[in-house]
Amino acid sequence: MKVDDIATIVGKVGYASSNWLVYLKGGFAGLRINVGRLNTVSLSAVDSTAWASGWTLGGGVDYLFSRNWIGGIDATTTQPRSIAGSRSRFSIRPAGSWTRALTFIL
Repeated sequence: MKVDDIATIVGKVGYASSNWLVYLKGGFAGLRINVGRLNTVSLSAVDSTAWASGWTLGGGVDYLFSRNWIGGIDATTTQPRSIAGSRSRFSIRPAGSWTRALTFIL
């Protein structure tokens, strides 16, 4: 199972002091998951792709260097809940499969 794309809609809540912003974020996540498997009859590889919905949580720290320059670090974890079309296209469920990202922003 491989995550090809992630789309998120998040809200942020944070605290700003001087040039610093510390925040938490959370919301909806959509993940395009590709599952490769072996067809046991023809012994050929078969790929199936579907979108999974779930949630995302994270947080970060931003620093305002100047009026037009902000840098920061953002960490996010995403958990899929269900896969669209999972009954007909997939024989596995994504339970326990997490994606994590650490992003440096400039």
